[in-house]
Amino acid sequence: VSLDEDRRALEERLAVTAQRLIEQELAVDEADAHLADARIRFRERIIGVYKRGSYDVLELLLSSDTLTELASRMALLTRIVEEDSRVVADLNVAAADARYQQTVMADLQAQDRALERALEERIASLNTLLAEQDALVAQLTVEAREALLQARKLNASTRQQWRDASIPLGTE
Repeated sequence: VSLDEDRRALEERLAVTAQRLIEQELAVDEADAHLADARIRFRERIIGVYKRGSYDVLELLLSSDTLTELASRMALLTRIVEEDSRVVADLNVAAADARYQQTVMADLQAQDRALERALEERIASLNTLLAEQDALVAQLTVEAREALLQARKLNASTRQQWRDASIPLGTE
């Protein structure tokens, strides 16, 4: 009975793990999509920088004719640097999230494989025990078989009474 209960518990855990795997696949797909978007924005930003060409920041600032023009150029350079930083940060965050989601998926897959192996072992043990029990029952005398059948009926009846007593009235 204990091995059979273990088998049922393992089957339930496998079902839960299978559901978590489905949910995790969605999370991995979503993280991969965010990463792809971040890579596109990063490439576009790099291409924009390449097309714009390089410029000497110090020369750009010092070539200002007025303080207002200097302040305006500094503000513009600050926005460019902030945007570049934001694009790089978004790419790094998306890449880290994609790696994390894939790691979680790999862990869930490993758990699933371990549970499946454990379930196969329980089923093999149950089959072995059942074969041993059948062999022993075959060796019993007629009177012993009758006593065994009576004991099984009594156990089944007792289990049913326990179930009936533990289920609240009005519940299926």
